[in-house]
Amino acid sequence: MLAGLLPVALIQDAPDVSAELVVPYSVIRAGETFPVGVRLDVEEPWHVYWVNPGDTGIQTRMKWYLPDGWRVSEPMFPSPKKYVDGDLVSYVHEGKVDFVVWVTVPESARSGSSVDLKGVVSWLACIESCIPGSAEVQSLVRVGRQMIPDLGKSERLAAMRSGLPKRIDREVRVWREGSGDFKLEVRGVSAESAFFFSESADWVEPGAEQMVAESNGWMTLGLKRSPYGDGKVKRLRGVLQ
Repeated sequence: MLAGLLPVALIQDAPDVSAELVVPYSVIRAGETFPVGVRLDVEEPWHVYWVNPGDTGIQTRMKWYLPDGWRVSEPMFPSPKKYVDGDLVSYVHEGKVDFVVWVTVPESARSGSSVDLKGVVSWLACIESCIPGSAEVQSLVRVGRQMIPDLGKSERLAAMRSGLPKRIDREVRVWREGSGDFKLEVRGVSAESAFFFSESADWVEPGAEQMVAESNGWMTLGLKRSPYGDGKVKRLRGVLQ
């Protein structure tokens, strides 16, 4: 009789992730550009990924299906969190995740018509394993002669937009060392710790330690060059926390 341990792969059920479109107007006007919120509600303790997922993961994406002439911007992501799994560092979102896109109505949109704002949000949800998912979001809006707000949804969108990263109202400069690594400097900021989430994995190594120093009214953050890129970086974009 043989006895032993057989490896068993535990298959987790897909997490509960819902998606919702928040349109702050009941009537919109031709030629206008207006913000729209997209909310993902991710079951705890699962997470989905930021625009730069870091060492692992896939960016949360949106695809829109609109009439000719209508345009939707790339989504604005909320500030991410750092998720550490061994030597790997990912940039993630958990719980209620609020994105904002900007919709542009063509001048040719006919007053009195109705348009179905429809898109598909896709994500990779991970915890001990990773499961891809997607959901359709849609809302019917009417074209009129003036913009008419939906007060309830306008308040919700304002709260959603408050979670987006804010532009730093300080002098910022970036310079490059001979090694190819970066120094990010911010005037008038004092912090014992800080972290810069680079929008591109080609610029800054996600899991590298970021050393903070202060001198002459400047906070300096050391950023290690990413091994994934070609080193040709003209401008760094990201979120400083």
